Amino acid sequence: MNVKLLTIETGNFFRHNLGARFQEEGFCLFFAERLTDAKKIIAQKKIDVALLDLSGLKTEGLRILKTIKGVHAATEIITINNAEQMALSIDGMKLGAFDDFLTPVDIQALIERIRAAADNKQQNERKKPTFLEKCQNAMVAAAFAEAGEAEQAKVFLKHGTRGKEPQKGDHYGK
Repeated sequence: MNVKLLTIETGNFFRHNLGARFQEEGFCLFFAERLTDAKKIIAQKKIDVALLDLSGLKTEGLRILKTIKGVHAATEIITINNAEQMALSIDGMKLGAFDDFLTPVDIQALIERIRAAADNKQQNERKKPTFLEKCQNAMVAAAFAEAGEAEQAKVFLKHGTRGKEPQKGDHYGK
């Protein structure tokens, strides 16, 4: 799997120390130092995983995390931080970070989590209904609603043709 990895950090740690190692793993690398750089890359590329250095970026890092999740909710984010700023890590997890690493970082463990995050993104995208499926679900739900079956229409919209199995108490038609 060719993981598109965006690293966002103010220093050169990832570029100089980890860039070559990440490329050996087959990752396609993009680098950003600030929110504006990250926005440009996110707008142009479909990033799988973002590696976000909270220790250098501090609260700007949390803004970057929110921006990425706002633009591409499926993109997984792994934060890296130091123990002195643990509150930032906690806030990052609350905002949807996939994982958090404290420095010093175990590189092999980080690589494994990057792969897991990319796999998670891929699984989540497969679950997402296509535009055609959304239209089909809406049409079937509209037919139920038109037939006076508003509750069944809601159930169908919620579960769709690809969704979960109907729950106890759910039914279609009379």
